[in-house]
Amino acid sequence: MKLFGFDIASLSSLHHQAPWITWPDSVMQRSGKPIFLPVSLSDNTTLPPFRWLPAFAVRLGKLGKSIAHKFAFRYCESVAPTVILFQDDVLADLSHGRYPAPSAYCYDGAVTAGEFVPLSSDTSVSALPELRFSSRMALPDNDDADLDTSWMQQPHIPDLLAHAVVAAAAHNTLKIGDMIIIYNSLSSLPALINTHIAAKCDDNDLLKTTVK
Repeated sequence: MKLFGFDIASLSSLHHQAPWITWPDSVMQRSGKPIFLPVSLSDNTTLPPFRWLPAFAVRLGKLGKSIAHKFAFRYCESVAPTVILFQDDVLADLSHGRYPAPSAYCYDGAVTAGEFVPLSSDTSVSALPELRFSSRMALPDNDDADLDTSWMQQPHIPDLLAHAVVAAAAHNTLKIGDMIIIYNSLSSLPALINTHIAAKCDDNDLLKTTVK
């Protein structure tokens, strides 16, 4: 299984090949498992600050390569709310030095996917199912705080998703079970210990996890 990650900004601003990041499937875990922040092997303290991103993962249901944009949405089988963990400071330093950046976001448990919701095969669909994220600290009297993920429901999102499928399929054979993960790098939040993160679609709980 291959995981391709696309920043919504790069999909929106480019008219050519959109850049992506990849993860091995070992980074992914399912809803219900806590997110354990990696620690230093030398002094057992946490590494530079972590942040998390609300995202959505689209699971592909067909085999394909060099896919035309008008057919791309047909390959999208289902969608799930997703949480991505990364180290912002490390990512910035590596990018500035033009070094490969996987050490900033590629480790076990860095991607948590919720339950998947089937997608319509109608290529004229104007929006994805509404995924609502919330988070709270595990402290007395702390209520859930809804997060602004309205960008996921924008009418151009299915078109950008198709763009991501086309970009990934230009250089890779996409297989059943591969995932396209779309995130917004401008919506990251601190990954603080004991932060509870949840996501719903309608009244159905699709994702629950806690930062440990």
